[in-house]
Amino acid sequence: MLLEATIYILRTGVPWLDLPEWFGKWSSDYTRWRRRISYGFWERILSALAQGARGCTRFVESTFIKLHQDGTNPAGGQQAQCIGLTKGGLNTKLTALVDSYGRAVSLSLLPGQCSEIEALEPHLCRLRGRTLVGDKGFDADSLRERVRGLGDGTCTASLVARIVADAVPFAAGFITVAITSKTSFAQSNAIVV
Repeated sequence: MLLEATIYILRTGVPWLDLPEWFGKWSSDYTRWRRRISYGFWERILSALAQGARGCTRFVESTFIKLHQDGTNPAGGQQAQCIGLTKGGLNTKLTALVDSYGRAVSLSLLPGQCSEIEALEPHLCRLRGRTLVGDKGFDADSLRERVRGLGDGTCTASLVARIVADAVPFAAGFITVAITSKTSFAQSNAIVV
C-alpha cells in the first residue's frame, strides 16, 4: 500500500495529513516513506529502472520549482535542501534525463541559480554511446566537447550565431544542418552534431 500512497501523494500534491483513509494511517505511511528515503530505497528503484532504458537517444530538460514563502527556512538549511536565490526568488532546479520512451534515466535537484550546463553534470555518466537532445539552455561549446569526448552526439536548439558556424560530418564531407520543427523545438533551429 505504501507505493500506492506515494503515487497518490505525488499525483495529487496533497499533504500526507490529507491522505485518504483507505491507504491506512497517514503517519504510518509517512514514517515508512521517510525510512525508505534514508535507506536509499527510491534511488535504488530509479537505478534499477534506468538499467532498462531503451533507445539511443537521451532527452534532457531542466525546470525551476519555486519555493513557497513558508519553506524559506528548512531543517538543515537552504543549501542542504538545494534551495538557491535567483532573480525570481528562492528556487530549486530539477533536471531530468529520460530515454526515447520518456522514462526517467536520471533525476537531480540543484540550487535554482545553477545553469543548465551545471545541472547536466551529474547525468553525463549515463550518456556513453547516446545522443543527447536538449533545448537552448544546453547549447554550449564546453558541453558539446564533453559529450563528444564520451563518444556521443548532441542535438540542441541553437543560438542564431551557431547555426552558421556548426558543421556536421556527412558522407561526402561536412555540411551545416539546421532542423526546424514546431513540435520538438517550438520553431527554433536545432543543430545535430
